[in-house]
Amino acid sequence: MEKKVPIPGNTRRALPGAKVVGRADPNQRIDITVQLRWKQGENLDKKIEDLAENKLAQPEYMTRAELAEVAGADPANIPKIDAFAHEHGLSVTEVSLPGRTVKLSGTMKAFGDALGVKLQRYKAGALSYRGCVGTLSVPAGLSG
Repeated sequence: MEKKVPIPGNTRRALPGAKVVGRADPNQRIDITVQLRWKQGENLDKKIEDLAENKLAQPEYMTRAELAEVAGADPANIPKIDAFAHEHGLSVTEVSLPGRTVKLSGTMKAFGDALGVKLQRYKAGALSYRGCVGTLSVPAGLSG
């Protein structure tokens, strides 16, 4: 199994005054949306600038294919995410390269194990919620 690394900016904290009131149902199915990194490549800024100039000269909307080409997710990352999902008992339910998103579905336990956190139930005043405390992590090949 590949070493896991923290996802920068994804340290979770309980709400102020929140108390753990129990564990989250490990068998409850949930869906999450994963935001993918921008496509890496040479001259990406130049491609975006050229496309913008062309659109200003001939006003029209950018097609989804154009958006995917200049600012979408790198298609090479999708098989990596799919392998990660299947390794942890999760399913890929939707992929959007232009939107740079992948939707995953699975149980609370599977997501907790996959992201290296323990999901619990919290109560803060009248508010009850599920959550985790700590930093989410992913395999090094998916970081960034």
